[in-house]
Amino acid sequence: MHEQASIQMRPIGFVETDVPDGEIAKRRREMLSEIVLLEEFSEYLLGIHEYSHIFVLFWLDRAEPSDQPVIHPRGDSALPLTGILASRGRGHPNPIGLAVCELVAVNDTRLTSTTSF
Repeated sequence: MHEQASIQMRPIGFVETDVPDGEIAKRRREMLSEIVLLEEFSEYLLGIHEYSHIFVLFWLDRAEPSDQPVIHPRGDSALPLTGILASRGRGHPNPIGLAVCELVAVNDTRLTSTTSF
């Protein structure tokens, strides 16, 4: 039997964008975001400007977990029922997100990026 283990994470930064939450899904490929690292992590960015893209793991802190194991993707009943873990929705039991982002600019602890997935 596997014991349930707890996992602890702490943020190393935050994402800022002018795009309202309700429009992010539609505009994610065109929007600019600022990934702002906490000052204590500034040295961790040494050399990052050499990269064209970065992987960003993030916590969907405003997402509501789903109490349903299967859903219609994007709430569209024309689409077949799909397991919540097989969907791109925000209602996963552990709301961890992953994005591949184009690195547009680096300014101290601020990374300007676009989502390129």
